Parts: sequence; structure tokens; C-alpha cells
Amino acid sequence: MDPWDKLVTQLASGLDERAVRGYTRLGIRTRSPLIREVLQAAGETAALGWVTALGGASDSHARGLEILDRAVSEVGVEAVPDTALAIWGHLLLRAGRDVDLQALVDNDAAPLPLIDRWMLRSDLLNPHRTAGGPGATGAPDPDGLRAAEERWLAVFNEIHTADDLEPIRLLPGEPGDTLYQRLDAPVSDRVDGDLVSVVMSAYRPDRDLLTAVRSVLAQTWHNIELLLIDDASPPGSEHLLEEAAAMDPRVRLVRAPTNGGTYEARNIALAIAEGRWMTFQDSDDWTHPRRVEHQVRHLLGSKQALANRTWTLRSFPDVTMTYVGYEASRLNASSLLFDRAAVIDLVGDFDGTRKTGDVELPLRLDAVRPGSVRDLKHPAPLAITQLRAGSLSRNDSVPGWIRWDRLAYRDSFSEWHQQAADGRMSAVLPTRSGRRPFPLPRSSWEPDRSKNSAVQPWDVVVLGDFRPMGQGVLRSLGVARTSSDAGLRTAVAHAESTRALRVPRSVLTPLLSTEVRLGRLGLTNAHEEEVTDLLVVTSPDSVLHLDEAQLRTGAVLVVADETDPESWSVATVDRRCEELFGVLPIWGGPQRRHVTPDGPSAVRRAVPDERWCRSDLPVVSGVRWSVVAHDHRRAHTADSTVVMGHHLDDHPRRWPKQASDLRSASPELITLPGGRSSVPVELHTLSPLTVPTRVLGRQQPEPSWLSLAGTGMTVREFLSHLDAWVYLGRWDDEAELAALEALAAGLPCVLHEDAAVSGLTGPVRYVQPKGVRVALEELLGHTPTAATSANLRQSEWGRTLERLRTSPGEPTA
Repeated sequence: MDPWDKLVTQLASGLDERAVRGYTRLGIRTRSPLIREVLQAAGETAALGWVTALGGASDSHARGLEILDRAVSEVGVEAVPDTALAIWGHLLLRAGRDVDLQALVDNDAAPLPLIDRWMLRSDLLNPHRTAGGPGATGAPDPDGLRAAEERWLAVFNEIHTADDLEPIRLLPGEPGDTLYQRLDAPVSDRVDGDLVSVVMSAYRPDRDLLTAVRSVLAQTWHNIELLLIDDASPPGSEHLLEEAAAMDPRVRLVRAPTNGGTYEARNIALAIAEGRWMTFQDSDDWTHPRRVEHQVRHLLGSKQALANRTWTLRSFPDVTMTYVGYEASRLNASSLLFDRAAVIDLVGDFDGTRKTGDVELPLRLDAVRPGSVRDLKHPAPLAITQLRAGSLSRNDSVPGWIRWDRLAYRDSFSEWHQQAADGRMSAVLPTRSGRRPFPLPRSSWEPDRSKNSAVQPWDVVVLGDFRPMGQGVLRSLGVARTSSDAGLRTAVAHAESTRALRVPRSVLTPLLSTEVRLGRLGLTNAHEEEVTDLLVVTSPDSVLHLDEAQLRTGAVLVVADETDPESWSVATVDRRCEELFGVLPIWGGPQRRHVTPDGPSAVRRAVPDERWCRSDLPVVSGVRWSVVAHDHRRAHTADSTVVMGHHLDDHPRRWPKQASDLRSASPELITLPGGRSSVPVELHTLSPLTVPTRVLGRQQPEPSWLSLAGTGMTVREFLSHLDAWVYLGRWDDEAELAALEALAAGLPCVLHEDAAVSGLTGPVRYVQPKGVRVALEELLGHTPTAATSANLRQSEWGRTLERLRTSPGEPTA
């Protein structure tokens, strides 16, 4: 059997419901061709249709509809999972199959989510529907059209009247108006209070601008100023901007000097606004007249909240809401309303990025002042935001799938937020000329277009799964760090594997965010049109889930300990590397892992000698990243307290299992050469001390033990204040990497004798727990002079990567 087909068969056998959910979400997130074949082989037709429909290709909807039709015919509509059934309904509407869709929404036994059932009922009745509806074949007579509009509005307004909101009505239309431009909700109330500054940025607006402005001016909270910021629109928009400004004296038109994007425009408004409160409105959206009133009243009645957001419907210009894969209702990021002075004092401006700044600011505020941002789901919805073909074509986000740079931005700002919450960094962004607390993922995100320079080629790109589950992420990060430390221009590219299969998306390891924030590593993605001399794959099965690759490379090195018959084989990875990158990979790994009692391991046997990297590729760790200048290290004398510890997690495998061994491994006193008497020893960790406390049968840790978990201390800072790194738990890759980090930081290491298999060199002692005291006395009494394993491995990796990068076609011996 072909290796690929064999793998598909293996993965498809015995899938339970949980695994199907995990594979489905993974298939949507990665658009994996392998997952689609696995679901097909497993007979999971509904899941396959779901994944296919959201695949992002031009024919995804048509192919997904065909497969979901088959799923419904095979098991019946009542047995199709609710999300897949909702997507089937979305596809039916967009295909104009009204009879089938009507049968679905009329079937009370169909597990269709309530919000989707309402949305589809409404869109079916919409007489102006332009995709597969009455509007596509000609409108009825005027009287019939008005009656049809009333029937539709009765259903459409169910969501508004349920929360006692005034219903939506339609203004008389002008020739060329879209239905969206006729939206209205007549309200006679008028509420006065502190001034609210409403900010609306516009770039090359069309007539939707007038709809947006009209909805702001119709707010029941009458005391508003509307700051209309023209984001340096080119000629041709002046008449619309001036028409909007002339609609009411409360409108103030402000011209931005240069085009900087929505969030730079908002920052201009922050500097000139006069209101106590500030909120935002997109220039092509409609907002309900109660929105500002509702949000301000909530803040006035709250002692803790400084900001809030409301929910919105999303609709196309014909006011149909069916957007395949999405619910009709979502949180409205642009509705953010806050106490202007208090928020500026806490967090300053918006990040002047081109994308998602309205997501970042409230998260930053909530990190610095927990509970200060509230999302108000009722009354809902308080706006209708417009979906346009132009905005969708950017393809940055579709259901279940988000472009990698948006995820990278999220991970980077999340680390900064945590640093700000811990008081270790300012939550206020510097001016344009200042140094950002974290880099933007791509130059195209810069507000200043002149900074969008051509991307330089990478020396090395490390492609792997950088989620914080399992030990593979530490190897991936270690390879990248070592490459960077060797002077090679290095980037990482995340590609999800089936390891630690999860339904929800996971953030990437915070360690990676730190490296990127400090400028030691760059970011890229296999889908970017970039170039690298060498691609190092550290998660072999991740390449099986890439749908395509634009990244070009001169050579590929796959680093692996052992094949995983349930996830990948050498043959399947070889095949995908050739298909994706046009290169047959070189393989390598820790030599000791490739020898078994029966001879070479499976991965070694499967790789021809000419494609095996004979340099020993051990577990590696970046070296210089953990080194701390001598004057920043904790001062220690022969008479001062000795601080020992490690920075591994609080898990039973990380500690001696017996209380007697744990006490021996944590001596209370030691005697150092030159000291006048024995000195006390403290045990510090960067994780909780729950496990060792439980091993000793105590309620609280020993008085000489200290956990620094939750302090925001980094690993580098933690290592700088230790005198010795002591670890007597289970020896594995994660422990070996941590020991290498400690050696690189200049610390002597006391390890369990099982760790001798790694052959670590330098100030290292391998002992049983009862030998920790003597080992500490020996190591702390001498100044180490020998090169450590960290330095040696750094040199070996640097030479190997440089050779593969510059001479990919030469023999690897």
C-alpha cells in the first residue's frame, strides 16, 4: 500500500466522537489535505462537508454543499451535528435552494441552533435578497413589495423586540440605494448628559458614509460630537465628506496629514476630542439610536467598569445575514465606549497598526485594570455592521481559520499585556519615533507605508508546532535560538501537528513571544512568498497538514527522534516536502536515540545514508539568550545563604517520589570552603511547590522553600539569582533543555545519575539524592573553567546549519 494511503487508513481507524471533533477543527484551522482524506476514509461525511465548505478555495462552498447533501441523505437531517447542519443551511440559502431550506427551518426536530434558525427564516423572507432570492429574478409590484417587506421585517425584528428595542424600519429609497442604506429605527426620546465624542474614520468613502453619520446623529443621547477623520483620502471623496459634515453642527471634519489607517486616525481624535466619553463607528456601518445611551448608562451605574462593548448583527448590503460558517450576531469591536481621561491615563493610545487595534486596546486595558471592560450582550443587537465583498477578499479571517500574522500579533501583545499587568513594562505605547514593546508581525502592518520595505531572505527558517504542549516545542525553540546565536538570520514558522490534538485553537508558547519581542527571532509562515537558505522541520507531521507552501528553500533538514506510525512516516514526510518545497529532505537527530537493542531505529533505517546528517544533532538550547552580565547576577559569598532550584513545572515527574529522597535532595545546610560555619540553603522554583509539599505530607511548603510563580519573573531572571541548579526528577528532553539553559547561564548543575546518559560537560555532578549536599559543596567551592555542553552543542549546531545552508547539495558525511 502507498505510504500516504496507509497513513490515512491508520488515522481513520477507530475514530471516536472526540477525535472527529478534534480532526474537524484541525482541518479547518490548517486546511489540511490529509485531514480531509482521513474524514472521508472514516465515513465522517458531515465533518468532511463542514471542513470542505470552509476550505477557502473558490469552489469550497459548492463542494461542501454537495458533501453535506450526501450526509443529510445518509443519516437524516436530525442526526447531522448542529454546526454542520447550520453550515448546510447557510449553503442552501446562498445556492438559492429555498424549498430545501424552508423544509429545514420548519423541521423542529432538526438540531439547528436558534440564532441560525432565526437568521435563515429572516433571509428567506427578504424580498431584496440578491443571491438566489426574489431580487435576483425581479421584484414584485409596489404593493406586493411593501407587503413582502413587512413580512420580512416582522421576522427580522424578533431579535430587537425581544430586548425591548425599537424595531428596524425602512426609509424611502432613492435610485441606486442599497437596502442597507435605508435602515432606520425611529425613536422620539432625547437624553442629555456629558458630552460623548464619536469617532468615525473614513478613507475613500462611498454613500454608506451618509448612512453611518445619520445613525450617529439619531442617537437618543443627544450631547455628542462626531469627529469625522478623513484618513488622507485621494481626490474624489471631498463632496461626500463635506455633505456629511454639513448634516449637523455636531459633525467636525478633520483631515489627517497622511494615511495611517483606522487606529492612527483614532489617535488623532483622542488628542482633540472634548467629550468625557469616547466611542467609535465604522464609516459603512449603522448603529441603533439607543446604543450610546445604553452604554453610557451602564458605565455611570458601574463602580469598576471603564469601558464596554455591545453586540451587532452582520449583514450584506441587501441586509441578508447568512455568511457561511458564521452566526449572525457577534461582538462589535468598534462599539467600544470608554471614560476617555481614565483610559488614556492607564493605557494611552491605540496601537497604530493597520489591523486589529480595536481588539488589542480593550484587552490591554482589562489586563492593567481587570474587570474594567464589559461586553454587554443585552439589549442586543445595537448595530448592524456591513459585510462587503471587498473586505472579504482580504481573506485574513474565515470561520475557524485566521491568517498567521493576526495570531502572531495576538500572542505578542498578550505577552506585553502580562508584563504591563505585572508592572514590569509601561502599558502606554511610545510615539511613532519610540521603540515598540513588541514588533509588528509584518512590515505591511506599519501605519507608515514607507516602512513597508522588501523582505530580506532568511538564512534559516524553523518550521514546527510552537504550541506549549509536549516537549517538541522546546526542541523547536532551541533549534531557532541556536541558529540565531550562531549569527544566522532566523525566523520561525508555526505549523500545527496532530500532537496534542485539540478542538480549540491554542496560543503559541510565551517563550517564543519573548524571543520575537526582543528581536532575536523573526516570524514567517510557509504560505508567505519568502525565501530561506535552509528550512529546519522540527515537527515532521506538521508538513502533512500544510495545504500549500509559497516559502522557497534551498534545502530541508528534518530533525526527528523516532517515527510515529499513528501520525507520520519518513516516506510521507519525504513526499510532502517534495510536493510543497520541491526538495527531498535531509534527516538527522540525536544519535543515541537512533540506536536500539535491535540495531538502528525505524527512522534511521528508512533514510538512505546520503540523506542522513551524520553530525550528532542532540537536544539543543540557545546559549547566549540566558547569559546574564556578571554585575547583574546575585552576589554570593562563602557565608551567605545558598539558593538552589530549577525552573521546570510542578509535576510529580519533576521531584523525587519518596519523602526521604526529597529531604536529602533539599539540604538545609552546607559547608563551603573558606566559610566560618555552615550556611543555610534555600530552594526556589519558578512554578508552584504543590507536589513536593504533598510528598512531605505538609500543608504548607518548607520555610526555606520559595515559589516565584506568578511574579512575572522570566527564566533568564530566575537563573540569574540562583547559585546552583539542582534537579533530581525524571530525566527527559525537557529536563535536558532546562539543564543546558542553566549551564549557559553559568550555573553549576547537580543532576540525578540517570542524566549521565546525556553526557553534559562542565560544572556537573550526577548523584543519588543523598549525594546532593556533597556535590553542592564541591561545585560551589571551585570556579569552573571547562567549556560546558551548552557551548559545545552551540558550536556543533552552528557548524551543521551553516554547512547545510551554504552547501545543500554536498554529501552530509
